[in-house]
Amino acid sequence: MIRSSSISVRIARDRDLTGTIHSVFERAANIDFGEMMISLLNPVIGNNPYGIVLDVPRDFSLLGLGLYPGQRVWYSDLRISIAGVPEEIDTGSAALWDGSLKTGAMNIETGFIQKNTAVLKDGLKEYAAYGLASIPFPAGASDNLYVAYMRPRLNTFLCRLKALDEYGLKDVLGEMVGFGPGLTPSADDFLTGFIGAIHLLSSEKYLDLLKSAVMHNIKRTTRISSIMLASAAEGEFPEFLKDLMIGLASNGDRECLSELLERELNTGATSGADTAAGLISGLEFFIKEVLDEEGNS
Repeated sequence: MIRSSSISVRIARDRDLTGTIHSVFERAANIDFGEMMISLLNPVIGNNPYGIVLDVPRDFSLLGLGLYPGQRVWYSDLRISIAGVPEEIDTGSAALWDGSLKTGAMNIETGFIQKNTAVLKDGLKEYAAYGLASIPFPAGASDNLYVAYMRPRLNTFLCRLKALDEYGLKDVLGEMVGFGPGLTPSADDFLTGFIGAIHLLSSEKYLDLLKSAVMHNIKRTTRISSIMLASAAEGEFPEFLKDLMIGLASNGDRECLSELLERELNTGATSGADTAAGLISGLEFFIKEVLDEEGNS
C-alpha cells in the first residue's frame, strides 16, 4: 500500500471514478478520468489543484511502478487501483490541500513588492539561458529562439492588457498559449506566473479580462496545460508557486524568499524558471502601472 500525504480539495472523494494513465514521468503520473485529470506526485515537486502527493521518499520514481499510457485506473473508497500494479494508493489519511490564493492578510504595498521582486529577479539570473527565463531582462545574448518569438508578442500582450482591449488580448494570446515544448509549454508556464502576479495584487480590472482571453484560447494547448491555465484563471496555483507568492507579499527576509524561489525554479526542466519569469513580468507590469498612476495623480 502506498499512502498519500496530501490531496487537493478539488478532487471529489465521495465518487467512484474510472480512467486511464495519460502520461508518466519520474516525479509525476497523470490519470485521465474524463471529467478531470488527476496527478500522482512525488513530494519534491509539491501539489497542484488536481494533485495527490504520495507519501514516498524524495528519490521515489513513478516510472518504477510500471505505469504506461492507456493503463486502466479505478478510484473507489478513497483508494486508487491500477491494472497490473500490485500496490494500491490510499488517499484516506491524506491532508486536504487548497491551491487557492487568499490575499487578504498580505502586504501589497508597492515599495515592499518592488523590493521583493528585485530579489526574485536576482535569483532568476543564473537560469536566464533556460526556456523563457531571460524575458524579464533586457534582450541580449542569453535570448534563445523561444524568447525571440515571445518578446514582441509579450509587448503586444502588455499594451493590450493596459488598454483593456479584450479582443486584442484574445488575439495575441492565440499566438502565445500552447507555445513551446513540453506537456506544459513554456508560454503557458509563463502565463500562469503572470496571472499569479495579477491575482496576488488583486488587480480586478485585469483579472476578468485575462480570464476571458485565456479561456477563449484554452483549446490551443495540451490537456494538462489547459487545466493549469484554467485553474490559474480561477486563482488556484501549484503549491510551490503559491508558497512563493505568499512569501513575496508577506516576508521581508531575503534568504527565506530566495529559498522559496529556488524550490520553484527546480520544478521541471524549465517550467519553474518559465513560471518565475512570468510572475516577475506580471509584478513589474503592475508596479509600473501603479507608479505611473501615482505620477499622474
